[in-house]
Amino acid sequence: MEGLFLDARYDKGVLTLYFLSNKIEEINVKAHRIAYIEPTSIELYNVLNKLSFIYEIMEEEWFLPPYYDFKRPIIKIKYLGSSKFIKRIEENGLGVHVNNFPDEINLILREKSLRPGYLYDTNTLEMRDSDDPLYKLPEIRYAYVTSLNKYGKEASWYDIKYYKVSINNKDDFVIENIEELYDIIKENEISIVMADVNSLNEIKSQGFILIQKPLVGIYGLIEWSRISGLTLRQASNSSIGKILTSAEALEAIKRHYEIKKVKRVEPWRKLGDMKDADRAGATFIPKPGVYFNVYQLDFSSLYPNIIVLNNLSAETVNKNNCIKYEINAIGHKVCFDKEGLVPSVLKRLIDRREKIRPYKKDLIFKERFDAIKWILVTGFGYLGYRNSLFGSVSAYESVTYIAREIMKKSYEISNKNGYKVINYIIDSLFLIPENPKIDIEELSETISKEVNIKLRVEDKFLWLVFPYTERCLGSAGRYYGLKDDGTLKIKGINAVRKNVPDIIKYAETNALNVLKKASNKEEFYNLLIKAKESYDNVKKELINGDVKEDLLVISKSINKIGNTQQVRASRILYGLSDSISYIINSDGNPIPVEFYEGNYSKEYYLKYLERSEIEMPWYIINKNCNTS
Repeated sequence: MEGLFLDARYDKGVLTLYFLSNKIEEINVKAHRIAYIEPTSIELYNVLNKLSFIYEIMEEEWFLPPYYDFKRPIIKIKYLGSSKFIKRIEENGLGVHVNNFPDEINLILREKSLRPGYLYDTNTLEMRDSDDPLYKLPEIRYAYVTSLNKYGKEASWYDIKYYKVSINNKDDFVIENIEELYDIIKENEISIVMADVNSLNEIKSQGFILIQKPLVGIYGLIEWSRISGLTLRQASNSSIGKILTSAEALEAIKRHYEIKKVKRVEPWRKLGDMKDADRAGATFIPKPGVYFNVYQLDFSSLYPNIIVLNNLSAETVNKNNCIKYEINAIGHKVCFDKEGLVPSVLKRLIDRREKIRPYKKDLIFKERFDAIKWILVTGFGYLGYRNSLFGSVSAYESVTYIAREIMKKSYEISNKNGYKVINYIIDSLFLIPENPKIDIEELSETISKEVNIKLRVEDKFLWLVFPYTERCLGSAGRYYGLKDDGTLKIKGINAVRKNVPDIIKYAETNALNVLKKASNKEEFYNLLIKAKESYDNVKKELINGDVKEDLLVISKSINKIGNTQQVRASRILYGLSDSISYIINSDGNPIPVEFYEGNYSKEYYLKYLERSEIEMPWYIINKNCNTS
């Protein structure tokens, strides 16, 4: 029988494997624990040979970081029992524990040739799958469990009123007691339950796999498992950065690159050289205003492609022992003797995503497509992250320099061909055809050929607004507009921010829905008065006390101690929770929703609406922004 390998546990010499076929099937196999130790003393061999619980000792040749120029012997041991002896070996200066990322169980699975997210014959444990990104999966019955408060918003631990259970994103159930969940799971033959943190602690796994609700859907999570080698449970509990680093670790092990955190020392540089090199990618501060007939062009995976095309990896930049190399304009020497580790991983992900792209209208492929996108977005940031196993500042600086040059070329080509650039941010350009010499598709193709990275026409806007910020400037990441398909695209403003009360979102979206009827400049300006009236009506409702309580709730995470509203509100609960939902009462104090008694601060919410109004187009047109 075929089964989808999803999860594993190890305990006392037994590896328990979890497969999904018609239901979750558990298979137990005997397995040894595995550890790699880099010797720092010849005495290590004598010590290991005296330990009776060690089953096998092997010596393997591995390339040493940071540049993987030279090999040295690393000891691989298979054993049973406690791993405390490894710590003692390190404390006594006999060796260093290496290749221990992401976790020991991943080494054990690799030893057994088992890869999470793949299909296997559950009798022989032989793989029945391939690396084709269009792989087929058996039917998966899954459920999302979300804890909600009395306002129907995601609850904190203290104000849970009921739970929403969603089956395969189709059928929803509302339950008051978590015990009711088990009947739903049984009746609907659920194999995988994904729950938020509050629900997770209350559910007991009974014939199903229980995991934390991930950032992506179940099919995206399986894609992460296939890419990273992490089990479903590991992937659901991991940051996107860990997913990426785990995928890089798989490639490192394949190449016999030792996995060990090493300090990469930057060379001394002149202040002027650092000023030129230590800069971010290209960004622009757009002029606040309303624009018409605007195109948005997006580079396809700009930063990952830069890394791939220029072979930028920790071990390829400023490497001394190199034959084929280039020195870039900011002084970093990039080696091309061998494909870098990071570029090799990102290239596979880029190719994989492009193969999935034509099928992404299907939910399963859309989740896979988006799951890969999240990893690619992280790829650049982790290249310069100081705690990254496979990153370096020099490689990071090289990427941002090339990105700036690409955006500069794109800007020049656009202007040359009669297009005005009104904004650019990271990997996007916003253009208005003033005196176009070629059409927009030809322009995107021209730029693509020049920079060797695909540039696509992402959207056409009938109208687009870059609003004021609190400092009366524009912001590259804040905009909203009406696309030519009749839908609104909203980025960065209060209408779509998570920590903003719904009354603000309600006011802004009401106004934008009025303007949604405008398909040209004349219609837009004719509807402005009506849009402002719609916004002002919310103010009147607030003053008259006609606002529903659920619109007043503010939900924020508590990530540090301080005198912020969310921390003051949490103190009422005699401690700090990970998140808090509260309403500002008539005394101006933040009150957790569980203790709110129905008297809100009209002054607070009215001022919030007035501050938020700075994002609306009539403010821009009247040019009455001030920072006072």
